[in-house]
Amino acid sequence: MIRVLIEVVHPAHVLFFLNAIKAMKARGDTILIVSRHKDVTCDLLDRFGLEHKPLSTAGDGKVGLAMELIVRDSRLFREVRKFNPDVMLGFGGVAFRMLANCLVSLLSAFTIPTQPRCKMV
Repeated sequence: MIRVLIEVVHPAHVLFFLNAIKAMKARGDTILIVSRHKDVTCDLLDRFGLEHKPLSTAGDGKVGLAMELIVRDSRLFREVRKFNPDVMLGFGGVAFRMLANCLVSLLSAFTIPTQPRCKMV
């Protein structure tokens, strides 16, 4: 069994990871979901009965988003150190990738790019 940290920061991420979370739990893996209060993200996690730790609330404007980033990244760092995951899953932000690469033992991280790598012509 493995320890998996999943970062869910957008409502679409809840639906993307839902079946994988159920499968990992059925297998006996230990799951920690860290979340963000954005739109209905936490409401969806609650509705599906998924325990989660909200780390931040979406900020308003550039300053608000920058402040949220600082708070979120520091709280994520603490959770990663405390939980000691084998694998981290998420639609990677910069800090998420750095923490995964530096602190995770089994695999670095599985992140999904949010932007296409090629341009449509």
